Amino acid sequence: MKKPSRTEVIGIASGKGGVGKTTVAVNLAIALQKAGHRVMLFDADLGLANSQIALGCACPYNLTHFMSGQKTLQEITVTSRHGVRLIPGASGVKEMAALSQVQASRIVQAFSALEDEIDYLIVDMAAGISPSVLAFMAACQRRYIVVRDDPSSIADAYGTIKVLIQDYDLNEIYIIPNAVASQAEGQNLFRRINQVCAQFLNYTTHYLGAIEYDDQILAAHRKYEPVMEFAPGSNSARDFKRLAKSIAQMPPTGTVSGRYAVFCGAPGALPSLRPLMANSTRLYEQISDNSEALVMQHLGLVKRVALASEGAHPPVHGARRADPGGDDRAAGGCACLQPG
Repeated sequence: MKKPSRTEVIGIASGKGGVGKTTVAVNLAIALQKAGHRVMLFDADLGLANSQIALGCACPYNLTHFMSGQKTLQEITVTSRHGVRLIPGASGVKEMAALSQVQASRIVQAFSALEDEIDYLIVDMAAGISPSVLAFMAACQRRYIVVRDDPSSIADAYGTIKVLIQDYDLNEIYIIPNAVASQAEGQNLFRRINQVCAQFLNYTTHYLGAIEYDDQILAAHRKYEPVMEFAPGSNSARDFKRLAKSIAQMPPTGTVSGRYAVFCGAPGALPSLRPLMANSTRLYEQISDNSEALVMQHLGLVKRVALASEGAHPPVHGARRADPGGDDRAAGGCACLQPG
């Protein structure tokens, strides 16, 4: 089995909470570990972290102890019974849920001091597009967006992708439909979102694979176990294994695509995040204030774009089109996501 020559850093986000982002992060980490890779999971949900619960780990220390200077990142790391190394986030600590620019920079740069040799670092983000989420996503090499076939989830996934592309100039963005009825429905959900991105962002995302709805996931949660362990023969476990196989077959990205240093030892200091974070904060406030309008606008937008684009040939994955396809504000789309 060919292993990455350096650590591949994967950020997993969702936009909307409650779509199964942590479930995907935890089970994907286990699937990669079981396939023979060395995996570390960083729970970057710094206000309401729960990866340790999903992994069934006891964590005497967490990121709060690192940020206060009491412990190093190495000292707060624990290893699950599955072999996955976990850096636990904080839960119920208000200050950790709103990190400053300097604090986000410190966390990213601290990963270069870790002694563990790892093939994959999976960063489980918090929901939304807070400054810390965007800073962490920018410091990853690949970005996975978990989405469900739900109006709010679709709208927030598109909003997240839009900010990553337009404000942070990032690529390597992949869609993972979750809790879909079938693989065909997962592909259809990806196609709908991708058409909107192609039409209004001049960018197409990548399809990584879908996770089918499975009652075994909830049953596993109730036992404080990941479904990869609780029901290894289930449909969802099968899908996580497929995702892991697809990821392992990807060529290394080599460098981060945006304006930031990457986790795990990229050279150079993290540049100032202040201008972009200020802008993303305004966008976050706009989304919060206009969430209902955003959902309704986006549903109409998706429908119009899907009808208009039937039979059209989409741009090359991950590439900007030379001729912009339009403005989503003009189409009655996600106007509240436009930069302030």
